[in-house]
Amino acid sequence: MKCLILDKNSYKYKTPLAMLLLVLSACGSRDDTQPAPFVLEEDTPNSFLTFLNTQAYFGAGQYQLLILPEVPQVADYSGSYTVNGQTNNISGQWDDNTVEDWASTNQIGHPVNFNEAGGLALDIQCGTDCNAYLVRNNFLFYKATSIDNSINVQLEDNQISSANYANVYYQTVDPNNTRTTLTDWKTTNGFDEGFDEHVIFRDSKDLGYGRDMYAKFFEDGRVSLFVNNFVVPIGKGNPANYGPLNLVAAIDQNLDYLLGSNAIEFSPLESSGAQQDDEANESDFILKFFTFSSPDENGQQQRITSADLDGRGVKHMPTMCQVCHGARLMPLNLDGSFNQMSLRSAKFNQLELASFEFMDSGEYSKAHLQAGIRAINQAVNGSYKTMAERDISELGYWDASFANIIASGRYDGADFISDIFIEDDIPEGWQQTDFRPEGVETLYQEVATKLIGQEDLV
Repeated sequence: MKCLILDKNSYKYKTPLAMLLLVLSACGSRDDTQPAPFVLEEDTPNSFLTFLNTQAYFGAGQYQLLILPEVPQVADYSGSYTVNGQTNNISGQWDDNTVEDWASTNQIGHPVNFNEAGGLALDIQCGTDCNAYLVRNNFLFYKATSIDNSINVQLEDNQISSANYANVYYQTVDPNNTRTTLTDWKTTNGFDEGFDEHVIFRDSKDLGYGRDMYAKFFEDGRVSLFVNNFVVPIGKGNPANYGPLNLVAAIDQNLDYLLGSNAIEFSPLESSGAQQDDEANESDFILKFFTFSSPDENGQQQRITSADLDGRGVKHMPTMCQVCHGARLMPLNLDGSFNQMSLRSAKFNQLELASFEFMDSGEYSKAHLQAGIRAINQAVNGSYKTMAERDISELGYWDASFANIIASGRYDGADFISDIFIEDDIPEGWQQTDFRPEGVETLYQEVATKLIGQEDLV
């Protein structure tokens, strides 16, 4: 007995999977005299990438909750914490040997298990002024300070991609509103006096844009880059939108196809007001991300809070940038301020030549642009070294040692001796030895380098 009668006017299918569904659907009806209507719904690629995306305050795993006095003294505390809907009572005492430093090796905390990502509620009463610390793998994830000897906080799930999130971020990294247009951003970052490097390529393994990139370096370690993104639209949802024509548009500087611009600067946080606070300007350098629109009728590119960069839905700042830059995206703090760990944890990505497309010859060929890309990668590597100097107790601490090894190997040593990007370099930790399994170098070349190559700088 037949299971399926195909009628090209009744069925719409495009893939073998759809064909299989047709067969299963028809066979399930056990009626092969009349075809059952079956229409495959229109495909929406990667809809999971469309934000708003809900992010819990803490990821799944085991943490240590430390309740410590503000000043060492004999006292006690009691109360409870709630995670994943479960309330747990805790109590403890401090003696003469108790110190207030959460990173001290002799601290004993209360294990807090998040079976799934979620928020945290604390209700703690102390015999004196105290602080609560949530620690995991020697990193400080959260600190709460008592008011009248009590700690009462409720850290709910929150949005990490919303207009409010983006506005608070911009207020944090640009408190004096000196970067509200690309023109102003350039002025603030010294581009009115020129730039140090200029390269154009197509990021064939990332967004497929034609990238017109400019870089400026400073003696104090600051690095500023902006890139104009060119896209030649062929048709809605057409993969050809992200093809080689975008490289031609970038080289021709055809503003009809200028989608917008992104900018990154590696610099310290600023304070608001006419006079900058010395302590703020001496703070750790962080990456600051900005997105600007295509030119308006006056030729200005306005700073924007959201964009649909990949044709798969609108995302807000800085989420759409930081997800590719290794940041730990955290919800806003209870007072509405931006989380310091999110600010500190983002880092540059190396420019990976294997993931780029260049012109075959001329000033925008791979051979001609090698020196400029090396200079940018050397500045990026310098930012890694700056970040590595942070104290381990700082929020968002990142171990840059392996990134430094990779960067150095790409250019024949830590001093970046070679202008030529060495694509087949294998870091020492991945090289074949008597103590490493056969094929480890192949694993690095065929898997690890391809994952690295899918990252882009801006």
